[in-house]
Amino acid sequence: MSVIVIGDKAVGKSSMILGLCESSSQERYVVVDEDDCSRLREQLSPYGTVLPTEYPINLHSLSLYLRLPRPKDITVDLIDTRGELWGDIKATESPQNKFPSAYQDFMQKIGKARYIILVLHPYQELVRDEYLKSEHNPLDKVNKEEDLYPRDVWVKNLRRNLETLKNNCRSVKHFFICLHKADLFCNYREESARWKYNPSGSNDFSTYLDRIMNRYFGVAKDVIREFNASQGGTSKLSFFITTKKARNLLEIPWLSLGTYLSLDEER
Repeated sequence: MSVIVIGDKAVGKSSMILGLCESSSQERYVVVDEDDCSRLREQLSPYGTVLPTEYPINLHSLSLYLRLPRPKDITVDLIDTRGELWGDIKATESPQNKFPSAYQDFMQKIGKARYIILVLHPYQELVRDEYLKSEHNPLDKVNKEEDLYPRDVWVKNLRRNLETLKNNCRSVKHFFICLHKADLFCNYREESARWKYNPSGSNDFSTYLDRIMNRYFGVAKDVIREFNASQGGTSKLSFFITTKKARNLLEIPWLSLGTYLSLDEER
């Protein structure tokens, strides 16, 4: 069983994983192996700041423990790529031409995955200007016009991403799409409080995820509908918002993944 994390250029894939390694005063339901945490910090953030990706493709493997009613140990491959290799619709040269060997390797890896987590930037119109000020955004300096797509380009990019996944990832059972850096476009504390994992009771993922899809991904509803239609009408997409500033939001995609793993075991 393979779980792969991919995503936009400089979106924070590495810091998203490192956020799960951080100690927390709240209960942790997604636990990264301590040795893997130490190794990842040394490789990705040796000086306290996550380094930019130097090579076209870097692979980091780690073990996660999901504290579910039926606990799960899973192996995750974080595929860290330069923006030219994935998700840059404005690139002047295709990744197939610029990095032919690395691109082929990348496609082979995601083609073998059973589950994929795709991490995306928010689009320009979603971001709130007050959240870009230094007191809210001291570490991740985001320039809205330079670093983020306008809405129409963002939707086109999502369409292209889903086409790539559809054509190259036929073994994938489900895709988990995360709109990252939620602290730039919503009150993330309020959103984090809307749904918390209940280890001893029922967890209504569907109502929460429907709200996230309609509220934050509604601009791409036609793209999402087309993708689902291409899968025989069965949805293979779940949508999330994440930020390293709220552990609960970071954990939700992984806990949702755990429910799919449990269903697989029952079949």
